[in-house]
Amino acid sequence: ELKMKIFGLLAVVLLVLGTSMVFGETLIIRPNDQGYYKDWTSPTCTKSFHWQCVDDAPANTSDYIYTGQTDRKDTFLFQDIGLTSEPINKVTLYFYAKYLTSSKYKIQPLIRINQIPYYGSVKTLGGVWTYNNEIFTTNPATGQPWTVANVNALEAGTRTYTSGGGGLVA
Repeated sequence: ELKMKIFGLLAVVLLVLGTSMVFGETLIIRPNDQGYYKDWTSPTCTKSFHWQCVDDAPANTSDYIYTGQTDRKDTFLFQDIGLTSEPINKVTLYFYAKYLTSSKYKIQPLIRINQIPYYGSVKTLGGVWTYNNEIFTTNPATGQPWTVANVNALEAGTRTYTSGGGGLVA
């Protein structure tokens, strides 16, 4: 599963956005289209596109994407958040993942803005399915607070950091 949250007013699945309205809320958005990168495979997913293998709520661990190679990326587009000009405090990227055969397997959250990838911190995967996340308090392309337009144009996913076992994202 891949989701985002928006904090403050709303949150995003794979991305979670935070907004700073009088009533702080979280908005969760899920992938709804394939992004630029499609380097992972989907050995158990019978759906046509990778994003359809990671958009389930709750996560479906029999329906995932996989890779065992270094520097492989898979990204997704997300539904528009339905806001106009509300401030967004942060974007949190969540992914539900585990390693296949090696406790040394690592992946990084990835946000792609204006055709440039920005990476979060390296996450070491465990042998059981676990939610991992990366919080982006500002837009990494500008260093400025997130805007609704930034979030609506956002592409996000994961990148493999090491090889030698295999990483799975549901």
